[in-house]
Amino acid sequence: MNHSRGKHRSPSLIESEECPPPKKSSFPTVVIKEKKSRLIPSRYICVLLGFASYLTMTAQRLNLSMGMVAMVNNTALQLLSDGENKPSECPTRIVIHLNESMETHKEEGGYLVWDSETQNHIVSASFLGMVLTQTPGGRVSETLGGKQVLIFSLIIASICNLLSPVASDWGPYVLMAVQFVKGLAQGLTIPAVSALMAKWFPQTEKGVLSSVTLSGFPGGAVVGGLLIGILCNLEFLGGWPLVFYIFGLLGLVLSFFIYQFASNSPDDDEYISESEYKYIMSNMETKDTTVKYKTPWKKIATTVATWAGIFGMFGQYWITYFYLSVQPTYLGNALHFSHMESGYINSLPYIGQILVTWTSSYLSDVLVNKGYCSTDLVRKVCNSLSCIGFSCCLIGVTYSECDRSLNTTFLVTGMIFAGFGYPASQINPLDMTVVFAGTLMGIVSTMASTAGFIIPLIVGSLTNTEQTLSQWNKVMYISSGVSVVSGIIFVIFGSAKLQDWDTPVPNPDLEGMDNEAFEEKPEESCSGKLEEPSNGANTSYVVIDRIFFREIAKPNDLYRKVWRKTISEKDQKEDGGGDSSVRPFTIHISDATLKDLRSRLENTRFGTVLKNSKLTYGFSPDYLQTLTKYWKDHYKWRQHEQELNKYPHFKTTIEDLDVHFMHVKFNPQEQSRKITVIPLLLIHTWPGSFTDFRKIIPLLTMSRPGHKIVFNVVCPSIPGSGFSEAPQHEGFNANNLSDILVTLMDRLGYSKFYVHGNGWGSVIASVMARYYPTKVKGLHVTMCFSLPNVFDSIIKSVVVSICPFLVSSAEYRIIFPLKKRLRILFEETGSLHMLSTKPDILGCALTDSPVGMAACVLEKLRLDMKLDHRRLQDGKISETILLDEFLTAVSILWFNDSFISSTRIVKESIDDILQGTHDKLPLVVPCGVAYFPNEMFILPRFMMDNLAEDLVSYNVMPRGGHFAAMEEPHLLAYDIWKFVQVVENRPTILQNM
Repeated sequence: MNHSRGKHRSPSLIESEECPPPKKSSFPTVVIKEKKSRLIPSRYICVLLGFASYLTMTAQRLNLSMGMVAMVNNTALQLLSDGENKPSECPTRIVIHLNESMETHKEEGGYLVWDSETQNHIVSASFLGMVLTQTPGGRVSETLGGKQVLIFSLIIASICNLLSPVASDWGPYVLMAVQFVKGLAQGLTIPAVSALMAKWFPQTEKGVLSSVTLSGFPGGAVVGGLLIGILCNLEFLGGWPLVFYIFGLLGLVLSFFIYQFASNSPDDDEYISESEYKYIMSNMETKDTTVKYKTPWKKIATTVATWAGIFGMFGQYWITYFYLSVQPTYLGNALHFSHMESGYINSLPYIGQILVTWTSSYLSDVLVNKGYCSTDLVRKVCNSLSCIGFSCCLIGVTYSECDRSLNTTFLVTGMIFAGFGYPASQINPLDMTVVFAGTLMGIVSTMASTAGFIIPLIVGSLTNTEQTLSQWNKVMYISSGVSVVSGIIFVIFGSAKLQDWDTPVPNPDLEGMDNEAFEEKPEESCSGKLEEPSNGANTSYVVIDRIFFREIAKPNDLYRKVWRKTISEKDQKEDGGGDSSVRPFTIHISDATLKDLRSRLENTRFGTVLKNSKLTYGFSPDYLQTLTKYWKDHYKWRQHEQELNKYPHFKTTIEDLDVHFMHVKFNPQEQSRKITVIPLLLIHTWPGSFTDFRKIIPLLTMSRPGHKIVFNVVCPSIPGSGFSEAPQHEGFNANNLSDILVTLMDRLGYSKFYVHGNGWGSVIASVMARYYPTKVKGLHVTMCFSLPNVFDSIIKSVVVSICPFLVSSAEYRIIFPLKKRLRILFEETGSLHMLSTKPDILGCALTDSPVGMAACVLEKLRLDMKLDHRRLQDGKISETILLDEFLTAVSILWFNDSFISSTRIVKESIDDILQGTHDKLPLVVPCGVAYFPNEMFILPRFMMDNLAEDLVSYNVMPRGGHFAAMEEPHLLAYDIWKFVQVVENRPTILQNM
């Protein structure tokens, strides 16, 4: 893990001088300092402190809502009302002890004479303060550190708690102000603890540790309810002031323990053991907090599911605040429970809620992970159980009248039902977004928290003059109605699906942000200028962050000996004799060749035009006529040739073949501080070439402020494609190509490197990773060819179309749609069949016709983008790829007479794919997969887990297809960078396995 910090200037994109063989790349290692270890693991200390913080915060909330019954003299209120205030309909219970005379009149409560409306205004002040600081609290915790913010929150809230008895003597408005400040401080507690949880809880234990930490909320209600009831019955210091003093002191003591034992992250903890540090860091979801993104506020605000989530969580918060603020008052003023009895009853619901919450959360995860239910269904069912169960219990309370046992039963049962709300709308924002989860949670939670000060206001207005059951029943009806309505809205309009706006766009206005790396703009070159405009498509990027670490698996025993022997032979293979020099290369097409192309374009025969056929019969002649006219009269090859030559091009001879490649290096002279420069090999697909990666290369070779990784990119033309020489013998398959490309990397001085493959380049890259695991540090692909992918996915599509509950909603939508699979199988694989059996027949025909070649490539582009667009004139290709980009790629195929030779990779490799030849060798290097939804074949995650023994990342992008580097360069660039960052940040022991 590289712990260097600092910002970096963005260097020039390309070194234009000749490329000498660089020194062999050095790779970062994790240096783990020896640390004094504690008896208790540090992450468990974080759990205990987080649990205690939530417990203290909840108990301090209850101080006022439960203590108010003891603070206010309800008897005096009735006497002062002169009959205006109707007494409670339920009789006051008088306990007669032996040897004691029975009192004829007993005052209820303390010495403060505040009416019900004033009481509820005071309670509301604290909740109002919390609403105002929850959203900014998250950003403050990220900036200053969760530990510092948590200490500040506890100290201020505890001081306010200690001042509350004195403030009450000065008047209700002074107490209201103190409670408001306490609410402001407590609003920071939740985001502060969340920031610590994100840094300390490893992925493998996140569910358990988070559940234990969050159980501090109901735990605080249990502890607070029991102690407050006992303390209010004491005569020492008046009883109820002890409540504020004790829990205020508890908060101050806890803040001292947090200062002494907590740390913002494992890196900041000098007492964490080496083994625990390795464990946490190797099982942690990495997230670069130095990058800041533009938040799509408008899209979030205009999404129906966002407002449904707000209503859903508002209903759940209403239930929570009902038990925190309404129930204690109802038990004390309407049913005349003693302070101790009220404390016991207020604690019982939370004990049941903890049990229901843990059980329902576990069952929900099981149902989703096993594929029995979708996440959306589970969230809505649990939310409905919570809302309906709570509402029915409140209706039961209205029929219980003064029956204390029946009232208690309904109230306790209602809170138990509320436990179903935790795996429902309360975590729904985390389902809707990954990148903006914190922001959305803050927005939804803030708006839902308004229930905390609305409820006391309603209760105060209804019960201020009448503490009768009929008035309290109105409170129950309103609460029941709010719960049901919020539940209905969530069920109808809510969604647990990832939203379209979950696509972060870097914000160049924020300090520390990478202003250039992932921002849509014209490409730069070694001269600093490039006239070709940037693609106009939406080029923001997304990360569906399902990255995790697993212990590195060992090769399959069946192939262990063969595998070891094979890679040993591969590693010992030396570069053959002959010319091994690396020669600069300049692209230049002769005038005679350009003249021949123009002549063929002018004399193209287009055939009969089929009216209104669009793309159902392939690209129509009328569209091709328009394309040909532009190609002949407006397209300027010399301009694009000049721009291509701004990149550093080279050739070298490997196995008697001249191999062309671009070597785009990061310029170390322009970096402000030392960063890690990593070699990356990019392998293109068919019918592409090195030009496929023109948009993505600048994104990978730039230094980014706050980031520690930048790439030296090697982008070859596969032999037989582009400007690389074509092989002249049969059997030149992915194995031979991988050997040549590994030799190329060795010749450039890169003994270890990462490799990315697109389409058929993924096949070559995967073979390379299997045969050269000591050289390939990581494999990143956008497509995985495998036997189960071709056949099993078709069979599974039929089964899943009948039983969609067998898979997740995302897999059903993207991977298993039956209609799409059958259309691909019967309508769209004709060219694949010809290329895999008789490629030269198609190749010879197209080699003589540039327009025919362009039509074939267009069809390939259209097929790999989106089938739904084939009823449109150009298949919407022009919205993703510039026409000049396309014509440049086709022209290179034409000039080098490489269309026929480039197609042979399909013929030479298809048998190995169908027979699963390469799958028999273990794939042990770290692997990352970025699937684009318009790709022809997509393997579900469970299949990838079987193929790759160390699957680091599996991300499904929101858009794009087979030619991802051209269609969505920013999406792909970020996914590659994120994958490499995760692998490089692993402890050394994992990197060397």
